[in-house]
Amino acid sequence: IEIAINLRSTKLIIIYFFTGFISITSLLFFLATLLDRQIDNMSEKENWVKHTQKVLNETELSVSLLKEAESAVRGYLLTNDSSFLKPFDKIKPQIILHIDSLNILTSDNSFQKLKVENLKSESLNRLSFLDYLLHHSHYLITNNDSLKKRMILGKKSMDQVRKYYQDITDHEKILLKKRLIDLNEANLKTEYWILYFKLIILSIAIITAALI
Repeated sequence: IEIAINLRSTKLIIIYFFTGFISITSLLFFLATLLDRQIDNMSEKENWVKHTQKVLNETELSVSLLKEAESAVRGYLLTNDSSFLKPFDKIKPQIILHIDSLNILTSDNSFQKLKVENLKSESLNRLSFLDYLLHHSHYLITNNDSLKKRMILGKKSMDQVRKYYQDITDHEKILLKKRLIDLNEANLKTEYWILYFKLIILSIAIITAALI
């Protein structure tokens, strides 16, 4: 009888052990899955912040290069010094490259995509205008009145470019502010989940050690 009781007790201990082991493993797996999802969520938020910063950088580069092209042509027209034109031909394809990159980056945002298309259209108009000034430079250099009129027209075009640039930048800065808040919240939640996960493992280790 005593042997039978001992065998029964042993079986119960084994059953309790495996039941506890399966329960603990399931709990850890569940917590690990939740933690993994939280980390994925944090990574997604971080990617959106980087995406917004890249849009801002590409926009800034596009307009800065256009200003540089404009300065090169203006310097040449005012001084008749061809050294001002050295960077001009290199700058033109770079401007289009950065604006095309903006088109891809803003493909998920219809408002921004429209603004980028307008920016590209106005930038191309501006580059065409600068090419026109160069092709007629001999006449314009010797005719100050005509040059001034053309410069005034060019200023209006550049003002429009600046407007689109400002619209895109303002919208992205609003998105960036929101996305930074979301990222900070996700980081905080992830830190809590990691701490909670560590505490659970520590608790399991202490209970297991006590039972042993």
